[in-house]
Amino acid sequence: MKTTIQISEINSNGIQAVAARDGITEGTLIGDNGKTGDAKITVYEVGGGRVANTNGDPVWEDEAPEAFAELMETIS
Repeated sequence: MKTTIQISEINSNGIQAVAARDGITEGTLIGDNGKTGDAKITVYEVGGGRVANTNGDPVWEDEAPEAFAELMETIS
């Protein structure tokens, strides 16, 4: 389910801030866990790295590999 998405369409101030800092305007939607509301987790590829958008701070694979791997187990 990889789809190109505009960074401005991602509902995460943290992801948008990093993308703006790095001059990135597009990312790739990798998938989500099929849930809604606060339980929803969506994973994107942004600037060559992967990030999980959660109801809290985004979890970047390169910054928190173990937490990211746990979140990836829920993605379809």
